[in-house]
Amino acid sequence: MNKVLLLLICITCCTITNFLGQSKTDTVQAEKWILISDQWCGRNPDSALWYANQALKLSGTHDSRTLRRALSLKGLVLSDRGDYLGAILYFDSSANMAWRLKDTFKALAMLDNAGIQWQQAGRIAEAVRTHLQALKLAEGYADKSIRSDILNNLGVDFQRIHDGENSVKYLRQSLTIAEELQDADRILKTELNLGSGYAQIHQFNVANRYLWKVIRACEKSGQPHTTSHPIGCLSEFSGQLSGDASSRFSHLNRPPGTHFTEPIH
Repeated sequence: MNKVLLLLICITCCTITNFLGQSKTDTVQAEKWILISDQWCGRNPDSALWYANQALKLSGTHDSRTLRRALSLKGLVLSDRGDYLGAILYFDSSANMAWRLKDTFKALAMLDNAGIQWQQAGRIAEAVRTHLQALKLAEGYADKSIRSDILNNLGVDFQRIHDGENSVKYLRQSLTIAEELQDADRILKTELNLGSGYAQIHQFNVANRYLWKVIRACEKSGQPHTTSHPIGCLSEFSGQLSGDASSRFSHLNRPPGTHFTEPIH
């Protein structure tokens, strides 16, 4: 009887050891797939999607940093492919898991990303609601950078419905935080959007001042403003303004994508 019991214990221990070993191997491989998929994002959407799916398969079903990253990456890949509504499901799942893992920054970032997807899909009411929810949850959080990002994207939400007053209101709050943090990258991104916001309310002198600040900063850093880099995306605002208002900015050049609204994973 003792020998049988001992044999059962040995078998159980071996099974658990093998399971844990396989689980660790799967996690390591999933992390590799995540990195590869991330590298393909923006370059080869099909490859990015394939590796993201492989990462999800190996990430298991229990809450973990790896699974959260895989969910976030799948959202990013779908967003890159233009499937904004599909991306929302993954960003929301990633946000919920981040809350359970007590990773406040990532949870807020994923909510912000979900808001961006609503915005890109033209569902501005949902975008505003999501960003306001994220903004409320960010109150009192030590890392103010994510609050600046949320405010920035909330300002962009209002620009999409030509509500320049509210856009400027939230973008100025975002800029204040970015300046407090002395975050040059965030400052330029927000100033770029502020230029668009002030143009919407026909304060062209203010808009022009912000835009030329961005131009000079880009030239000083060696980043030409005609590139696709988010800091250098300068707009003629033809999609938002009409007639004389649009012509005031026709000398500025940018690739598609009026605002900086880059998802974070």
